[in-house]
Amino acid sequence: MLPILLTAVALVSPWEAFASRGASRPNVLFIAVDDLKPVLGAYGDPVAVTPNMDRLAATGRLFGNAHCQFAVCSPSRVSLLTGLRPDTTRIHDLNTFFRDRIPGVITLPQHFGEQGYAVSGVGKIYHGPNPQNLEPKWQDVPRSWNDGWWPATLNPKRYFAEEKSEAEDRVLADGKTPFARVSLTDRGLVPEETYLDAETTRRARGQLQAYGRDLGEGGRPFFLAVGYVRPHLPFNAPEKYWRLYDDTDFGLNAYTGARDHPSGAPGYAAPPFPGELGNYGDFPKGGITDPAAARELIHGYYACVSFIDAQIGRLLAALDELELADNTIVVLWGDHGFHLGDHNGYWAKHSNFEQATRTPLLFRIPGDRFAGRRVDRVVELVDIYPTLTDVAGLPAPRQPAGLESQGRSLKPLFDDPAAAWDDRAFSQYPRGEKMGHSLRTPRYRYTAWVSRKEGSDAAPLAEELYDYSVDPGETRSLVSDADYQGVLADLRRQLDGGQGWKTWNPQQ
Repeated sequence: MLPILLTAVALVSPWEAFASRGASRPNVLFIAVDDLKPVLGAYGDPVAVTPNMDRLAATGRLFGNAHCQFAVCSPSRVSLLTGLRPDTTRIHDLNTFFRDRIPGVITLPQHFGEQGYAVSGVGKIYHGPNPQNLEPKWQDVPRSWNDGWWPATLNPKRYFAEEKSEAEDRVLADGKTPFARVSLTDRGLVPEETYLDAETTRRARGQLQAYGRDLGEGGRPFFLAVGYVRPHLPFNAPEKYWRLYDDTDFGLNAYTGARDHPSGAPGYAAPPFPGELGNYGDFPKGGITDPAAARELIHGYYACVSFIDAQIGRLLAALDELELADNTIVVLWGDHGFHLGDHNGYWAKHSNFEQATRTPLLFRIPGDRFAGRRVDRVVELVDIYPTLTDVAGLPAPRQPAGLESQGRSLKPLFDDPAAAWDDRAFSQYPRGEKMGHSLRTPRYRYTAWVSRKEGSDAAPLAEELYDYSVDPGETRSLVSDADYQGVLADLRRQLDGGQGWKTWNPQQ
């Protein structure tokens, strides 16, 4: 009789487990991390010190092949939080407020609020026009947050090493700018609580405590969004996190900063030079050509990742301390990836290459019978909205016509990681009057560049094709290779001008 009982238990899905325990609807802890690429121990990074995110992966689901829809903050975040793709939101820059384009859309937190949840946010969730993202409009207050949005306390100081701190003070003193871009990095000996992201954690833990008390008195389930700014530039983190990597060389002996562009690809496919790094006072005019300078940048990025990992550990500890973990879904995501000197000198995001589109995606669902299992199916950040709605047992939102969800619930992959699934992700990134639409499959990436004036139906101005099974570093575009013409034709059909997602085929 025992084997039969075990089989019956195994067939209970995690969302059915909530009801079987007599639990209320699950809470949601929604964690956003700016510019986070998959440099986590759980993703196989050999040097990353990320015990808390690794623990989250071990007790939940790690999606190993997740991709953003647009490798820059605002378009990516708007896509994720509305469940719509960038060509639908028409948010392709950092300066357009999404409700000016799609005023009636029901966002992910807004939908949970309309379904009876207490919904609040702390820190950077949507993008905003300044580093602290303090303007309520840009965080969609009050529509997305029926229980309020709290910015972390504004502290314009970002540099604490003595000379950098003094230079920053001089810039801030003239009152012409709310922040200074003195340096790409900072390694200051100040208390951890001095940093903006530590304040975000403090406020978020306080909100969890308040929600725990409310739930004990029969209150509403909660949806709490927590947004961290690091590891976004500048790479500033407390000294102790820098020390974690003092003896790491990051394999840069052959680095020259020459920007080795993939052969056969158009030059404009590369991240722009100097791009985001050029905004900082100590960026060399000739670029990052010194291996020691490249190492310093990568060192700073990893230090920031470990700093944020510690913050996430404190959030997860609060769930345990307050006895909320057993009925709280946790999802953690980065808004896009980040070039860290790959291609011998690519930095930041702003491209359709793998290092820019691929990002961590972790879910932890109480009662998940496959907890700890890695899922390497190709998925997208636009899938998060329908997934959380589905897993929490909520109805689909009543969106305005034309704004219905354009992602897919990942629930089939929670039920069965080997389920039939159309393994494709669609991303895009512009270059002036050109738009690059990119398709990622388990083996290939195909990108078509078209005129933005003529639209995605126009013939491509240029194409790229990479085969990750033989060229994981994207060193050679195979568009002209005779052996790949059949693959190229098939991927052109699947991309369909960036619209191939409209006809998903699980047997693809």
